[in-house]
Amino acid sequence: MYLTCVAVYHAMDRMAYPERPGSLVEEWRNASRDFYFVDIIAHHFKHVRADAENVNPKIKGIPIGHALGFKRVLRLETRNLYFVIRDAIKFLHELCGAEIRT
Repeated sequence: MYLTCVAVYHAMDRMAYPERPGSLVEEWRNASRDFYFVDIIAHHFKHVRADAENVNPKIKGIPIGHALGFKRVLRLETRNLYFVIRDAIKFLHELCGAEIRT
């Protein structure tokens, strides 16, 4: 599921091509909370920023608090990650005007 987040996040590379995708990041984060969570999870997976959040390994879930600007650790339970990814993909389909299959 973590690799799926990386792939969904990098969909902006295709949308922005041949331009750089940087301008889309803020726009998409503001437009879709689910895309923003996918962004956070993709970057946690890639850059492993767990140390900055003083993560207690006994607490389950993905640490997202620091990336959202909170001083405390907030967690996204992995069982909910499926729904976040699903809704982020729906957001991308809406951007493209693609028909969403259910």
